[in-house]
Parts: sequence; structure tokens; C-alpha cells
Amino acid sequence: IQNPGVDAVCVGEGLPSFIDYLRRLKEGNDPNTSPGMWFRNGEEITRNSPAPLMPSQDMDRLPHTFFGDAHSEFIYHSSVGHFRPIARDDFLSFHGLSYSTIWTLGCPFRCTYCGVNRYQAINNDYGISRYSSVDYLMDEVLWTLEKNPHLNTVIFEDDSFLSLPVEVLSEFAAKWKERVNLPFVVGGVIPAYVDRAKIEILLDAGMNRLRMGI
Repeated sequence: IQNPGVDAVCVGEGLPSFIDYLRRLKEGNDPNTSPGMWFRNGEEITRNSPAPLMPSQDMDRLPHTFFGDAHSEFIYHSSVGHFRPIARDDFLSFHGLSYSTIWTLGCPFRCTYCGVNRYQAINNDYGISRYSSVDYLMDEVLWTLEKNPHLNTVIFEDDSFLSLPVEVLSEFAAKWKERVNLPFVVGGVIPAYVDRAKIEILLDAGMNRLRMGI
């Protein structure tokens, strides 16, 4: 934020901060008091306290992504100097035929190579795993596939996907096969959570690749 071209930054988990920030703008209130946001006003920098983390039950109330919706998403092109709607070719260039999403938030570990360290330094509760319901996740993926039927794989970019309980993964696997039935990739696998039963559940559901930090 010391950069003169930057007016504000979000520090920590962005969802609750931006929801509050946009609400204040809509209601005509001062957005400079939004928790989790830092603002530059001339030479003065306002550093607001961190926003509370979003609990699992609130995650089900979030709107689904506008992935691939050219009327709702925009990209800045420096060559033309303005924003323009994202076209399908942009998504194919950025993502190929995959859709990336995050189901769980939080991780109890402090691996030196991982950016989660920064979140935990801001709010120690980031070590608690939070996640939306299985049905919410299914609706999100199906919503995206309805608009982008060319997609052929889903990538989970979670910090700690395998921290999910076995019963939750079992529900996920059953509903994934019934409603989505696409191959998927799991990132952010932590060795401490690797469990034969969990791996077998995910393999049966369609997992064909995973990424583990060691």
C-alpha cells in the first residue's frame, strides 16, 4: 500500500471484508472503517483490525461464481487501457478445460513454504477447517457446467482437503458420482491427513490426481 498507485488492500481473508466494504458503499457509509481493509489517504495509511473469519454456516449463503459469464466478469487489458468483458476464449486461455474452486478454508499447520502462515499470523483461528455443505458445492459445480459444458475436470485448490471427516467425504463421493461424474484433482494434500479410507473414497468418486506438500 506504500505504492502511490494503490488506494487500498485487503489483509487476511477477503470474503467477509469485501462483503462489509461493498455493503458500506451501497448504504452510503464510510467504507474506510471496513475491518480487514487498509486504506491510503494521501500520506496517511489507515490499518483497520482484521475481519472475523466466515463460519461454515455462512459459506452456504454466498452466491455462486460467475465463471464464464461474460456479462458479469471483466478483465483489464493494458493494451487498450480499460476493462472489457471476459470472453470464453479468455477462460480457455487461463484455465483450459478445467474449473478451479475451493471447498474448505483453513489449515492447522504452519509449513514454512505455505502462504497460510500469513493468514494464521493475522488470525490464529485460520487453523480451524471450515467448509460449505456438500449440496452447496454440488450446486456450484453444476451451475458452472451449465454455462460451460466444455469443462472436463474440476480442480480443488484447498489448503487441506483431506482434513474433511470421512463421513463428509463419503457424502461428497456419493453425490459427486450421481450429480457431476467428472474427474477431479485435489491440491493441498497434507501428509498428516493421508488416510487409506479417504483416498479410496476419493478414487472411487473420480479423483485422478493429487498434489502433496512435503
